[in-house]
Amino acid sequence: SWSVQPGATGNPVPATPAAQSTALTLPTTGALSVQLVVTDSRGGTDTVVVPLLSVVPSVAGQARAAAATALLAAGVEVGTVTTQTSSSVAAGNVISQAPAAGSSVATGTPVALVVSS
Repeated sequence: SWSVQPGATGNPVPATPAAQSTALTLPTTGALSVQLVVTDSRGGTDTVVVPLLSVVPSVAGQARAAAATALLAAGVEVGTVTTQTSSSVAAGNVISQAPAAGSSVATGTPVALVVSS
């Protein structure tokens, strides 16, 4: 038998078929991994660290404020914002981002933006 002890709540979740779909409440900032403590039938324990990942959304072409909202909703942070002139992207809109859209990154990773001036 084993149980999951989420650090955010400290409440063990029993190892039953229903536990496989049990939702855990985690902090929304600074949570880069979940630590699972597994206890076997003899009382031995093992710790497993599972990183939490977020997928970086595409924000190119969006207004800076809308891009920031989309990034935060996806679980990543707004990183360094620089400006650059562009003949094809309206002023105040995102020209490019790094990491690229679709990248899987640790939750909370900053995404750098280049915004048209």
